[in-house]
Amino acid sequence: TAGFPKLTDTAVLLKELQKANIDFVEVGLPFSDSLMDGPTIQHSHQVALENGMTLEVLMEQLDSVRSEISYPLVLMGALNPIVQFGVERFCEHCHQVGIDGVLIPDLTLSEYQKNFKTLYQKYHLAPIFMVTPRTSEARLLEIDAEGSGFLYVMSSSSTTGAANKTLSDSKAYLERIQALPLRNPKAIGF
Repeated sequence: TAGFPKLTDTAVLLKELQKANIDFVEVGLPFSDSLMDGPTIQHSHQVALENGMTLEVLMEQLDSVRSEISYPLVLMGALNPIVQFGVERFCEHCHQVGIDGVLIPDLTLSEYQKNFKTLYQKYHLAPIFMVTPRTSEARLLEIDAEGSGFLYVMSSSSTTGAANKTLSDSKAYLERIQALPLRNPKAIGF
């Protein structure tokens, strides 16, 4: 979560992660009313907001550190703060600071196609979408066709940080995902 545990920690952590030779980083945009997040992530959002993290502050921090980072950066957050910031302004700032992809869990595919797709293309942002164990095969293929960067495969239909499922519970689902002719790489999360 951007701005957690301290307001200026995001840039510091991003620089440290550069040393670890990672594949990419997903930076969470704090929001007061997160939808799918469990208590741990909700707490980090609350602390970050109390620290003064905003989209403007985050964009300034990312701009100051992006030249020192070679891995892709993905922003993940709720639609509400992005709409309040201004969708085109958000996309333009993302492009200016070197964001590679954006994942907005509560942005529906139809809303993306109607109001976001052109802006994502204009500002060279990869639209990243989530799929769950309940996503039908037809819908999964449709989501994969619209997305780019990677497909975020939710390991379960629960809130983030929930530890009540084992990987074996998800085995059939993950095997089904693996067998599909998907064009995007997959990242398992949640």
